[in-house]
Formats: sequence, structure tokens, C-alpha cells
Amino acid sequence: MDLKTITGKNLIEAFRELDRQLPAHAYKKIEGGKGGKLGLTDIIPAFLPDLLLELFGPIGYGWGFHLDSMESSTKTVERKGGYTEEEVTANCKLSIWYRFLRDGEVTMSEPIPATGGSTNTLVEWAMKGALTNALGCAWFFAGYQLSVYKNERSHNGDGQQQGQGQKSQQAHQDNNRQGQRTQTGNNQLPSPNSSNGHSAWQAAASTIDQMLIELNLPPDRYWRYAAEKYKAARDNLTVQQLQEQVALLSQCRQNPVKLDQFRGLLGDSAGKQSTQPEDQQGGMH
Repeated sequence: MDLKTITGKNLIEAFRELDRQLPAHAYKKIEGGKGGKLGLTDIIPAFLPDLLLELFGPIGYGWGFHLDSMESSTKTVERKGGYTEEEVTANCKLSIWYRFLRDGEVTMSEPIPATGGSTNTLVEWAMKGALTNALGCAWFFAGYQLSVYKNERSHNGDGQQQGQGQKSQQAHQDNNRQGQRTQTGNNQLPSPNSSNGHSAWQAAASTIDQMLIELNLPPDRYWRYAAEKYKAARDNLTVQQLQEQVALLSQCRQNPVKLDQFRGLLGDSAGKQSTQPEDQQGGMH
């Protein structure tokens, strides 16, 4: 029996290629929670659709999903800085499918069910996170980035020559050497200002800068606060972290009391920073 994807790839090999080594910046350390304490690795969701397009064809025909349910709940949480936020948790159930050729005849796969969840300060981001989480979960059963879950590949750059995707990765590199030249070779995150898929970072940072002006908040104190909160300089903050801050500033814009609380928090942060040497403070701008 001859099994192929609608793009002409051997179906078994296509599943194996789902474990292909992605660019170094596709892997990031999980921030917060139990996963953060254990040093686990997260995979940026944006890399999945490109891989599925190549292996299985366009969404809606080569592959797709059916959303069975999406639920959300809201609670008020108190942050370490002494202010409160509305936190939304979304959970969803879905099933993925794909088309393939069985002896030349187009066939629909059986549905592959999965669940996903995400927490954020905005309901639409929580729902989006739940959806991408569930999709990653479902394609994991088909082998997507299996080496990460087997602890053979991580955000630290280790295990790049391990895992099921090694053989298919080498074949892909041989056929696409020109494209591979643009990838980073030192396992470091590219500059957010590069054109390598970081427009979302630039948009989020620009939104924050504009909101700081609108809310009359001191940018230097704010970015020091963000650097202290996430233990990273501004240029090393992730898109998710910046989006969390956009959500926080949006709530401050809607709630004068919360805005005053946040102003006080920035004052406290500035007081702590004033005890540091001058050159250390400069690196956080």
C-alpha cells in the first residue's frame, strides 16, 4: 500500500519530519510556574503552520481542525507589586485531521482529539493561547517536536543532533542550504530588531512606548521595572512578556486607581535601582 501526503511526501517520512530541528529561536525557556522551575522548553507556535504547509499542504484541505468547545473563567489575582489584575483562563477541546493519498486516492484521516489551556490578562489572548496549545498537543501525537518532549532537544541548544528528526533534518538541509544560511549558528536568540520573524516583538514594544507617553509614565523607570520583573534586559524580553505588559497598561488606562498603584510601583522600582552602579542601570534601557 502506497501512502503519501497530498504534497507527494511519503506519509511515514512526513510524520518523522515533524520532529525536524527548527531554528534556534523557535525554542524558548518556559517562564513561571512548575515548567519554569524545572527549566522546561516551550516551542513558539508560529513554526507549526509553516511545517504543516510544507508536509501536508494548505490548511483547510491538506490539514485542519474542528473546534469542539472553548470555555473561559476569570479571577482577580494580587501581584507582588501590591496591585491586582483580572486573570482569564481559557480551555478548549479540538480535533485535527489531514488528507493523504492511499494508492493515489485522496483519503481523510480519522480525527485526532486534544485539549489545550492558557492563562492571560485578556480573554482573546487566553483563547488564542488555548487554541495553539491544543494544536501543538494534537500534532505531538503525530510526532511534532518529539525530541523536545523526550528531553533530547531544548532552548539551551543541546540535542541538535539527536531525536527522530536527525535523518530527515539532514536531507532537508541538503536540499535547502541557501535557506539555512539565514539561521543563527550560535544558539542565541536573534535581535528582536532583525527581520527574522520578530515584527510582533517590535509591534508590542512600540505599543508599550506609546502607552507610556499616553499614561504619562516615565519610560526609564518602566523599563527598569520590566527588566527586574522578568530578569532580562529589554531587548531580551519575549513577545509574550511584552504582550502581558500591554495588557497591564491597558488596564491602567481603564482604571485610574490601578494607574496610581502602578505609578507607585514604578517609584519603588526606581528606588531599588538607584542603589545599583550607573553602568548596570544603563543596560536595562
